[in-house]
Amino acid sequence: MNCRMKDKCSAPLCPLDPASMRQVWYPDEEICKHRDHLKTTLIRQQKKIQKKTRDKDSYYTYAMLSVECIVKNGITGIDPDLAYNPQVEIWYRKHPPISEKRRTASKLVGSTFGMNNLSPRTAKK
Repeated sequence: MNCRMKDKCSAPLCPLDPASMRQVWYPDEEICKHRDHLKTTLIRQQKKIQKKTRDKDSYYTYAMLSVECIVKNGITGIDPDLAYNPQVEIWYRKHPPISEKRRTASKLVGSTFGMNNLSPRTAKK
């Protein structure tokens, strides 16, 4: 692993470490702080989940965190005390990847409020 922060970081999932793909992550654990990886889906999803989860005792796999899905308040991961396969199937059904149509729509809505757009009064002139 060629991460310059490996001596300072205790995050169980690292975008540079292929071995971490087999690890799990709990919402109360550290997230990679390497500046070059902050915009990866893995890190963005971890940050969203850390803010919105209600169950810090459930875990997420590398694969689950690599899916760009909508993260709502109260999101939960996999219960370590129950069987894995049924839970992960339900999790993927509840958290489908964001469709390209929805992604485009949210970019359009976001740009509506951008600073480069004309206000409604200016547009009518």
